[in-house]
Amino acid sequence: LLSIGIQPDVLICRSDRAIPANERAKIALFCNVPEKAVISLKDVDSIYKIPGLLKSQGLDEFICKRFNLTCPAADLSEWEQVIFEEANPAGEVTIGMVGKYVELPDAYKSVIEALKHGGLKNRVSVNIKLIDSQDVETKGTEILKDLDAILVPGGFGYRGIEGKIATARYARENNIPYLGICLGMQVALMEFARNVVGMEGATH
Repeated sequence: LLSIGIQPDVLICRSDRAIPANERAKIALFCNVPEKAVISLKDVDSIYKIPGLLKSQGLDEFICKRFNLTCPAADLSEWEQVIFEEANPAGEVTIGMVGKYVELPDAYKSVIEALKHGGLKNRVSVNIKLIDSQDVETKGTEILKDLDAILVPGGFGYRGIEGKIATARYARENNIPYLGICLGMQVALMEFARNVVGMEGATH
């Protein structure tokens, strides 16, 4: 950074372990920053532990001082409660997410995180089972057994559509809670139109 004219105020150093004091001092010396501005951010088992880790090293106070801000001491009691509830769930649910991009879970990152947040709020551990909708077409709805709920997210194109429709039917006939997002809701309507209303071959 210094070689291209960038002088950092703070260095947050990612690592698989806590950075020892002597290494932090060396980093501070060679990067021309105060030693307290070298923050060790080691791997943790929950992303929710990161704010507490940063606070314990005084990052919040350092930033406030850098911008000449007068701030009260941060109260992380509610945040710590979230961490406790995540580590001590009162129950668990298994939610099947049926889509066609399941080999790339990040394609559904926002939905997966939303489900986890809902679990945190209700002190429930959420197990997400990613299911390829084409597998439902070829292997049948047997692979949907033992799910507490089903979610079919958005998507595009015709590939895997019949598997999603079969999933919606399975959920309806077996009284399994079903959430359809975008295309997921469309296939639920198609399924109902075909199998309840009698509109054979109904599509979008």
